[in-house]
Amino acid sequence: MRESFTTEETGQWVNRNHSISLSVERLVELWPPYPPRPTTVLTDVQATADTVRRLIGQVRNAGGSMRAYGGGLSLSAVATSPHLMVNTRHLTLKYPIDYGCMDSKSSYHYSNLFYFQCGTLLPEVYRYLEGRGRTLPTSGTCTNQTLGGAVSTGTHASAHHFGSVSDAVVAIHVITGPEPDDVLWLERATLPAVTHNFADRIGARLVRNDDLFNTALISFGSCGFVMGFLVNTIPLHKIKAVRRTIFVGSGLDHILQTLDFDALHTFIPSVNSTSVNDVTFVVNPHNSNGTVHCTVMERVELNTATIPAPANTDIRPGTNMLGVVGLVGNTSPELIPQSLHTLLDKSYKDVGPFVDTPVATYRQPTVFGMATSTEVGIPLQHTAAVLHLLRTIGTPLLNYAGIFAIRYIKQTRAFLGMAQFPITAVIELPGVKCQGTHDFHKAVFHALKSASVPFTFHWGMEMPEGPEALVHYGANKERWIKARRELLGSNRTLFDNDVTRALGLSD
Repeated sequence: MRESFTTEETGQWVNRNHSISLSVERLVELWPPYPPRPTTVLTDVQATADTVRRLIGQVRNAGGSMRAYGGGLSLSAVATSPHLMVNTRHLTLKYPIDYGCMDSKSSYHYSNLFYFQCGTLLPEVYRYLEGRGRTLPTSGTCTNQTLGGAVSTGTHASAHHFGSVSDAVVAIHVITGPEPDDVLWLERATLPAVTHNFADRIGARLVRNDDLFNTALISFGSCGFVMGFLVNTIPLHKIKAVRRTIFVGSGLDHILQTLDFDALHTFIPSVNSTSVNDVTFVVNPHNSNGTVHCTVMERVELNTATIPAPANTDIRPGTNMLGVVGLVGNTSPELIPQSLHTLLDKSYKDVGPFVDTPVATYRQPTVFGMATSTEVGIPLQHTAAVLHLLRTIGTPLLNYAGIFAIRYIKQTRAFLGMAQFPITAVIELPGVKCQGTHDFHKAVFHALKSASVPFTFHWGMEMPEGPEALVHYGANKERWIKARRELLGSNRTLFDNDVTRALGLSD
């Protein structure tokens, strides 16, 4: 068997947008056997898992903890440890599943399933799948984000009929300790996928348990070192994207809290209400003209003629909001609200329709400057009321150097996933990294609590503090803690950090 290897240093770790900086005893970059060979993927994955087991053993012997990280995009400290941090960006091996790998009781078709290591960037996932006539069943996310980061923090994308990136996962390849039996291939018992023989070939022990799966799926590194995922895909299609300005008060509240796409059709006649894949509303809270920007993405047939977005389109459909606010990140704080207003008026114009593949639609830089964000998930029916609530927060809003965005996702089965409601409206609040933005985020958490609006949050963004932050996850919090205890046993302290302890999850 070929060997995996590591490089190592000690020093200061800083995330991509410079919102987190900490001193780390060991900063390790992990590599699979090199050079990559298509004929040795499974044994190379196994060799890499052996290296991870050794690292876990070293951490356990030293009485420390560890975390894996990929793109370094998390704005919270959820993916950090002061003892050992392992960079997974080189773990990009991929493997298409063949017929002989499938369990006889599986409801999945082998040709839809692909194994990806955790460090594979999402654009590479999309490109690899597009080359095989497939794509992910949800829609775009950050360009520089790894699959491991997107799944484990519950990155939502926007697909009200499907869910998040994590909801496409049918198996989790996770390492929970230093022993050979600690390398697990985790599936739901109710949705088996591959055979015991395949798990053996990858050097893992097959475990089928719904609660363990639903715990490990969105666990932000707290349930072990996730080596990779088995992902279910759909046939490749194109996306038709259009953005239009809608005036508040003309039936918009109804659309916000019902997703009545027939009503949306009256504002954007080019939209086919039966094929809408996702919809996003962007609000400039410092704009008094009573408008919102609505971007609609429809799935269309692959043979639909391509209409690419012009290269000079500054902020195109598919551009993430964190990148938008980062464009004014170097502006003086007192000038930021006006700068954002000017930017949106100049660049966030009505555009489209454009028609292209998912890769082309979501191709963009991720973060252009010093930006931060929080995201809260609320029940669909509260959307309009919460938008009005945010507009009336007062002084914190006046000093808020950011914008609002609203998108929608279907409920997840992951115990600590953001989408805890049948349809979850995700309120995204990206802003320039400054005191005014942090104060506004805190004011939002307080306002939602005071208004008795149930809300969840994104694990990779700024989060509310204290165990009470998880109150609206209900019994799922305790189910997560119980299953994590079963999954890790005494090894669970190896995957604790300040975030899990502060939220009461380190039990």
